[in-house]
Amino acid sequence: MYNFYKDMNNLMDTMDTLSNSLIGFGVPSRIRFNTGSTKDMMPAVWKVWKKNEGTSNEYVAGYKAVCRTVGIDKEDVNVVLKENGLEVSGETVVDGTKYTQHVELPISREVVQQIDKISYFSKDGLTYIFILMKNVYPNPVNIEKLNISEDTNARDYFLNNGQTVLDSEQSEVSEDFEDKLEG
Repeated sequence: MYNFYKDMNNLMDTMDTLSNSLIGFGVPSRIRFNTGSTKDMMPAVWKVWKKNEGTSNEYVAGYKAVCRTVGIDKEDVNVVLKENGLEVSGETVVDGTKYTQHVELPISREVVQQIDKISYFSKDGLTYIFILMKNVYPNPVNIEKLNISEDTNARDYFLNNGQTVLDSEQSEVSEDFEDKLEG
């Protein structure tokens, strides 16, 4: 199958090589980068920030993202929380040339709703974003043992805070709940 974009990119690469050669400059070679896992086509990486790692009290306290913002002055980088994630953008003009950056970092709605604070800074062409989650110190869950008689409907007893309901029609909870408990 014909790939127009591949052919167009090859043509542009050839033209760049030719124009550089004509003015006395060759194509860069032996290029090596250590980019902290970011790549041109994947300009950001996420890492989980855990507390009490390796213990039974381990939990996710937040997240860290590293996003490429090459060519953008650190003062020109903006991070904005949108409904579906973060938007990292910026614009800097250097020697008459405009450099722009726009990256959208998707985040699930469940995670967005649990965000407490976002902090960021830029340095050396990378922007570091720190997301702190709400309730980073989990509260223990109260677990109680119910002492009910055999003739008491356990579901009604639980849902009515320990009050016995004699007639199951008085219950405001659908029968689907009981099915889910049994299944």
